[in-house]
Amino acid sequence: MLPEDKPNFVSLMSNIAELYKDKLSVARLEIYWRCLQHYSIETLRKALDAHVLNPDQGQFMPKPADIVRLLEGGNITKALQAFNKVKRAVEQVGSYSSIVFDDPITHVVIEQMGGWMQLCKLYDKEFSFKSLDFQKLYVRYVHQKPFRHPKQLTGTMDGVNLRNGYLTKPPVFFGDQELAMKVYQEGEEKNTTIEYQPTNLLSKHTEEK
Repeated sequence: MLPEDKPNFVSLMSNIAELYKDKLSVARLEIYWRCLQHYSIETLRKALDAHVLNPDQGQFMPKPADIVRLLEGGNITKALQAFNKVKRAVEQVGSYSSIVFDDPITHVVIEQMGGWMQLCKLYDKEFSFKSLDFQKLYVRYVHQKPFRHPKQLTGTMDGVNLRNGYLTKPPVFFGDQELAMKVYQEGEEKNTTIEYQPTNLLSKHTEEK
């Protein structure tokens, strides 16, 4: 939404609050606005309609998280979708080429699992067993956005060329091309593979909760 959409947003949220016999203060409206302003007013209206008609959750006034869940799906669902995309990329692209996904969190998680080449090596025997680890790490970074991410995940050939000082080929952009390009442009040129320690990471996340 744009700033000029705010009056329509306030009207929409006030109508929903009235339906639930609730009253939104200026402070509460501002919180809803900050959390939801990157969605269009029409998209938001459809999500609110869906909430109202939900036989399980529709009896309560929706919080911002309820609305985001309707718009984007739960975090576990998002993590599973991201893993399935990685699986397709392993099958279709493989370890030979460097790759750029359309999601920076996927880059961070794969780097912490040993990198793109290592993940591709696991495909035949162990890949399916890594799904849960991937999802748990992914959800952690949904809650706590990473400050940085590698612009691409290095493939076998680029790894060899970089070590020998040769030119590298452009990476494969996988998924939404515009989003993948944004990930590439906003990522770091050089990256270091982070040691894979899912137990420690998950324990820290549990303590934070």
